[in-house]
Amino acid sequence: NSGWSDTTNGKVNGDYVQFNHLKSMYNQRTGFASSATNVVFNDCTSIGNMFEGFLFKKGSSAAADYSRAYRCYAAYNNAAGGYGTGYGQGYTSSAPYTHFVSCTSEYNKMAGFDFLVYTENPYTDCSYSSMTYCTSYRNGQTRRPTGYDPGIYCDGAHDVLVYGCVSYEAGSGTGTGNTQSQESKCLMVTTEHASRPVYNVHIVNNLFYNSSSYTVEIKNGGDYPNYNNAAGTTGVTFVNNTCIRGSVGYGGAFRIS
Repeated sequence: NSGWSDTTNGKVNGDYVQFNHLKSMYNQRTGFASSATNVVFNDCTSIGNMFEGFLFKKGSSAAADYSRAYRCYAAYNNAAGGYGTGYGQGYTSSAPYTHFVSCTSEYNKMAGFDFLVYTENPYTDCSYSSMTYCTSYRNGQTRRPTGYDPGIYCDGAHDVLVYGCVSYEAGSGTGTGNTQSQESKCLMVTTEHASRPVYNVHIVNNLFYNSSSYTVEIKNGGDYPNYNNAAGTTGVTFVNNTCIRGSVGYGGAFRIS
Protein backbone atom coordinates (compact mmCIF):
# COMPACT_ATOMS: atom_id res chain seq x y z
CA ASN A 1 0.00 0.00 0.00
CA SER A 2 0.92 3.66 -0.07
CA GLY A 3 3.31 5.00 2.48
CA TRP A 4 0.63 7.50 3.41
CA SER A 5 -2.87 7.97 1.98
CA ASP A 6 -5.57 10.43 2.96
CA THR A 7 -9.06 10.27 1.54
CA THR A 8 -12.41 11.74 2.50
CA ASN A 9 -13.97 8.40 1.53
CA GLY A 10 -12.29 6.51 4.34
CA LYS A 11 -11.52 9.03 7.07
CA VAL A 12 -13.32 11.59 9.14
CA ASN A 13 -11.67 15.01 9.18
CA GLY A 14 -9.36 14.08 6.32
CA ASP A 15 -9.45 17.62 4.96
CA TYR A 16 -7.34 20.62 6.03
CA VAL A 17 -4.36 18.62 7.26
CA GLN A 18 -0.66 19.54 7.14
CA PHE A 19 2.20 17.05 7.23
CA ASN A 20 5.73 18.19 7.98
CA HIS A 21 9.12 16.51 7.57
CA LEU A 22 7.83 13.02 6.76
CA LYS A 23 9.75 10.42 4.74
CA SER A 24 8.25 7.57 2.69
CA MET A 25 10.62 5.03 1.12
CA TYR A 26 10.34 1.78 -0.89
CA ASN A 27 6.59 1.27 -0.54
CA GLN A 28 4.80 -1.05 -2.94
CA ARG A 29 2.54 1.75 -4.12
CA THR A 30 2.65 5.56 -3.85
CA GLY A 31 4.82 7.41 -1.36
CA PHE A 32 2.19 10.04 -0.47
CA ALA A 33 -1.35 10.07 -1.90
CA SER A 34 -4.29 12.32 -1.10
CA SER A 35 -7.83 12.78 -2.36
CA ALA A 36 -8.80 15.13 0.47
CA THR A 37 -9.24 18.89 0.29
CA ASN A 38 -6.56 21.33 1.46
CA VAL A 39 -3.90 18.77 2.37
CA VAL A 40 -0.39 20.23 2.55
CA PHE A 41 2.93 18.38 2.51
CA ASN A 42 5.83 20.49 3.80
CA ASP A 43 9.46 19.33 3.51
CA CYS A 44 8.48 15.69 2.89
CA THR A 45 10.61 13.09 1.08
CA SER A 46 9.49 10.22 -1.17
CA ILE A 47 12.13 7.80 -2.47
CA GLY A 48 12.03 4.48 -4.32
CA ASN A 49 8.28 3.82 -4.21
CA MET A 50 6.65 1.64 -6.86
CA PHE A 51 4.22 4.27 -8.13
CA GLU A 52 4.21 8.07 -7.69
CA GLY A 53 6.24 9.94 -5.16
CA PHE A 54 3.39 12.40 -4.49
CA LEU A 55 -0.14 12.03 -5.88
CA PHE A 56 -3.09 14.44 -5.68
CA LYS A 57 -6.20 12.54 -6.85
CA LYS A 58 -9.73 13.32 -7.93
CA GLY A 59 -12.46 10.70 -8.03
CA SER A 60 -16.24 10.50 -8.13
CA SER A 61 -16.77 11.62 -4.54
CA ALA A 62 -13.50 13.14 -3.33
CA ALA A 63 -10.76 15.39 -4.64
CA ALA A 64 -7.43 16.78 -3.49
CA ASP A 65 -8.39 20.28 -4.57
CA TYR A 66 -6.52 23.19 -2.97
CA SER A 67 -3.71 20.84 -1.90
CA ARG A 68 -0.02 21.65 -2.04
CA ALA A 69 3.47 20.19 -1.83
CA TYR A 70 6.03 22.65 -0.54
CA ARG A 71 9.80 22.10 -0.56
CA CYS A 72 9.38 18.35 -1.04
CA TYR A 73 11.77 15.86 -2.64
CA ALA A 74 10.94 12.87 -4.88
CA ALA A 75 13.52 10.50 -6.40
CA TYR A 76 13.76 7.00 -7.94
CA ASN A 77 9.99 6.46 -7.82
CA ASN A 78 8.51 3.89 -10.20
CA ALA A 79 12.05 2.67 -10.72
CA ALA A 80 12.50 -0.34 -8.44
CA GLY A 81 14.72 -2.96 -10.05
CA GLY A 82 15.06 -0.65 -13.04
CA TYR A 83 11.42 -1.17 -14.03
CA GLY A 84 8.98 -0.12 -11.30
CA THR A 85 5.32 -0.71 -12.04
CA GLY A 86 5.26 1.15 -15.32
CA TYR A 87 3.02 3.89 -13.93
CA GLY A 88 3.95 6.83 -11.79
CA GLN A 89 5.81 10.12 -11.71
CA GLY A 90 7.73 12.06 -9.13
CA TYR A 91 4.74 14.38 -8.60
CA THR A 92 1.30 13.87 -10.18
CA SER A 93 -1.87 15.91 -9.93
CA SER A 94 -5.19 14.85 -11.43
CA ALA A 95 -7.16 17.27 -9.22
CA PRO A 96 -7.91 21.01 -9.58
CA TYR A 97 -6.35 23.89 -7.67
CA THR A 98 -3.21 22.00 -6.68
CA HIS A 99 0.27 23.45 -6.41
CA PHE A 100 3.89 22.32 -6.30
CA VAL A 101 6.15 24.96 -4.76
CA SER A 102 9.97 24.80 -4.52
CA CYS A 103 9.94 21.01 -4.98
CA THR A 104 12.67 18.80 -6.47
CA SER A 105 12.14 15.70 -8.62
CA GLU A 106 14.96 13.52 -9.98
CA TYR A 107 15.67 10.07 -11.40
CA ASN A 108 12.01 9.06 -11.57
CA LYS A 109 11.06 6.54 -14.23
CA MET A 110 8.37 8.67 -15.82
CA ALA A 111 7.76 12.43 -15.62
CA GLY A 112 9.21 14.58 -12.89
CA PHE A 113 6.02 16.65 -12.59
CA ASP A 114 2.75 15.73 -14.30
CA PHE A 115 -0.50 17.69 -14.60
CA LEU A 116 -2.46 14.66 -15.74
CA VAL A 117 -5.88 13.86 -17.11
CA TYR A 118 -5.27 10.17 -17.57
CA THR A 119 -8.68 8.86 -18.71
CA GLU A 120 -11.84 10.02 -20.41
CA ASN A 121 -13.47 9.71 -16.96
CA PRO A 122 -15.25 13.04 -16.28
CA TYR A 123 -14.18 13.00 -12.63
CA THR A 124 -10.51 13.43 -13.46
CA ASP A 125 -9.86 17.15 -13.66
CA CYS A 126 -6.43 18.72 -13.39
CA SER A 127 -6.99 22.45 -13.82
CA TYR A 128 -6.16 25.81 -12.26
CA SER A 129 -2.94 24.33 -10.90
CA SER A 130 0.68 25.41 -10.85
CA MET A 131 4.32 24.63 -10.19
CA THR A 132 6.65 27.44 -9.14
CA TYR A 133 10.40 27.45 -8.49
CA CYS A 134 10.66 23.66 -8.87
CA THR A 135 13.51 21.57 -10.27
CA SER A 136 13.30 18.48 -12.49
CA TYR A 137 16.55 16.57 -13.09
CA ARG A 138 17.05 13.39 -15.13
CA ASN A 139 13.45 12.25 -15.10
CA GLY A 140 12.06 10.07 -17.88
CA GLN A 141 14.39 7.25 -16.84
CA THR A 142 12.51 4.39 -18.50
CA ARG A 143 14.49 1.21 -19.20
CA ARG A 144 11.67 -0.46 -21.09
CA PRO A 145 11.33 -0.29 -24.90
CA THR A 146 8.58 2.36 -24.63
CA GLY A 147 8.51 5.62 -22.74
CA TYR A 148 8.10 9.25 -23.69
CA ASP A 149 7.64 11.14 -20.44
CA PRO A 150 9.39 14.51 -20.08
CA GLY A 151 10.71 16.30 -17.04
CA ILE A 152 7.59 18.49 -16.82
CA TYR A 153 4.38 17.26 -18.41
CA CYS A 154 1.08 19.04 -18.98
CA ASP A 155 -1.00 16.11 -20.19
CA GLY A 156 -4.67 16.90 -20.77
CA ALA A 157 -4.80 19.65 -18.14
CA HIS A 158 -5.92 23.24 -18.60
CA ASP A 159 -5.33 26.57 -16.89
CA VAL A 160 -1.88 25.60 -15.64
CA LEU A 161 1.08 27.82 -14.70
CA VAL A 162 4.75 26.75 -14.83
CA TYR A 163 6.83 29.60 -13.43
CA GLY A 164 10.46 30.02 -12.46
CA CYS A 165 11.34 26.34 -12.80
CA VAL A 166 14.40 24.45 -14.08
CA SER A 167 14.12 21.20 -16.03
CA TYR A 168 17.25 19.56 -17.40
CA GLU A 169 18.79 16.32 -18.67
CA ALA A 170 15.43 14.65 -19.28
CA GLY A 171 15.88 11.06 -20.41
CA SER A 172 19.65 11.25 -19.91
CA GLY A 173 20.10 8.39 -17.53
CA THR A 174 21.44 4.90 -17.05
CA GLY A 175 18.99 3.03 -19.26
CA THR A 176 20.67 0.72 -21.78
CA GLY A 177 19.36 -0.68 -25.03
CA ASN A 178 16.51 1.80 -24.85
CA THR A 179 15.45 3.54 -28.04
CA GLN A 180 12.35 5.37 -26.81
CA SER A 181 14.08 7.11 -23.89
CA GLN A 182 15.54 9.35 -26.57
CA GLU A 183 12.04 10.86 -26.86
CA SER A 184 12.22 12.59 -23.48
CA LYS A 185 11.84 16.37 -23.37
CA CYS A 186 12.42 18.83 -20.57
CA LEU A 187 8.84 20.03 -20.98
CA MET A 188 5.94 18.80 -23.09
CA VAL A 189 2.37 20.10 -23.42
CA THR A 190 -0.17 17.77 -25.05
CA THR A 191 -3.22 15.58 -24.43
CA GLU A 192 -3.98 11.89 -24.88
CA HIS A 193 -7.78 12.00 -25.14
CA ALA A 194 -10.32 13.22 -27.68
CA SER A 195 -12.54 14.87 -25.06
CA ARG A 196 -9.77 16.59 -23.10
CA PRO A 197 -8.26 19.55 -24.98
CA VAL A 198 -5.39 21.48 -23.41
CA TYR A 199 -5.71 25.25 -23.14
CA ASN A 200 -4.60 28.26 -21.10
CA VAL A 201 -1.17 26.88 -20.20
CA HIS A 202 1.28 29.59 -19.15
CA ILE A 203 5.01 28.84 -19.19
CA VAL A 204 6.97 31.81 -17.88
CA ASN A 205 10.56 32.52 -16.74
CA ASN A 206 11.86 28.95 -16.87
CA LEU A 207 15.13 27.27 -17.88
CA PHE A 208 15.12 24.09 -19.99
CA TYR A 209 18.29 22.38 -21.19
CA ASN A 210 20.11 19.14 -22.10
CA SER A 211 17.22 16.81 -22.92
CA SER A 212 17.58 13.63 -24.99
CA SER A 213 15.16 14.97 -27.60
CA TYR A 214 13.60 18.36 -28.31
CA THR A 215 14.10 20.48 -25.23
CA VAL A 216 10.49 21.76 -25.29
CA GLU A 217 7.58 20.50 -27.37
CA ILE A 218 4.08 21.96 -27.65
CA LYS A 219 2.09 19.21 -29.34
CA ASN A 220 -1.36 19.47 -30.88
CA GLY A 221 -2.81 16.28 -29.44
CA GLY A 222 -1.17 12.96 -28.73
CA ASP A 223 2.22 12.20 -27.23
CA TYR A 224 2.22 8.62 -28.57
CA PRO A 225 1.63 7.47 -32.15
CA ASN A 226 -1.65 5.75 -31.18
CA TYR A 227 -3.04 8.97 -29.67
CA ASN A 228 -3.12 10.96 -32.89
CA ASN A 229 -6.92 11.45 -32.60
CA ALA A 230 -6.60 13.25 -29.28
CA ALA A 231 -8.01 16.73 -28.77
CA GLY A 232 -5.93 19.76 -29.64
CA THR A 233 -3.74 22.19 -27.71
CA THR A 234 -4.55 25.90 -27.74
CA GLY A 235 -3.83 29.06 -25.78
CA VAL A 236 -0.27 28.24 -24.69
CA THR A 237 1.70 31.26 -23.45
CA PHE A 238 5.48 30.86 -23.65
CA VAL A 239 7.23 33.94 -22.24
CA ASN A 240 10.83 34.69 -21.22
CA ASN A 241 12.03 31.08 -21.15
CA THR A 242 15.50 29.80 -22.03
CA CYS A 243 15.81 26.58 -24.06
CA ILE A 244 19.25 25.08 -24.67
CA ARG A 245 19.71 21.96 -26.74
CA GLY A 246 22.06 19.30 -25.41
CA SER A 247 24.45 17.03 -27.31
CA VAL A 248 22.67 13.71 -26.62
CA GLY A 249 19.91 12.29 -28.82
CA TYR A 250 18.25 14.39 -31.51
CA GLY A 251 15.92 17.33 -32.09
CA GLY A 252 16.12 21.06 -31.53
CA ALA A 253 15.59 23.41 -28.61
CA PHE A 254 11.91 24.14 -29.28
CA ARG A 255 9.23 22.42 -31.31
CA ILE A 256 5.55 23.05 -32.11
CA SER A 257 3.97 20.01 -33.75
